[in-house]
Amino acid sequence: MQDLLNSASLVNKHSLHCGFDILEASSRAMAAGSVIRRHAWLREQPLPEPVKAKLLDVPLRKNSLFGSKAEEVLKKMEDKAKFMQTVKRFSASSTPSLYQELPFQELDLS
Repeated sequence: MQDLLNSASLVNKHSLHCGFDILEASSRAMAAGSVIRRHAWLREQPLPEPVKAKLLDVPLRKNSLFGSKAEEVLKKMEDKAKFMQTVKRFSASSTPSLYQELPFQELDLS
């Protein structure tokens, strides 16, 4: 009788372990599907490669493809683009560029 109970307990443990393995495999498959959807969406977007890499690394959310972290990354990118436009506008004005050669003026040292 004890052998039968031990065998039933062992079968129960194995079936429970198998259920957990199936659950883990299905969750990994769903995560892989989300990553594939991200890759497909990002491939068509005119974004720089570093930004695409950051967007691929944001945590997965159950209700959206990217979640709020992606909004932060895109906001930073937008702020950086505005900053670069300001710098370009500033450098295009009448002030000399950092790399522009200035006319040489001799100093009178006498």
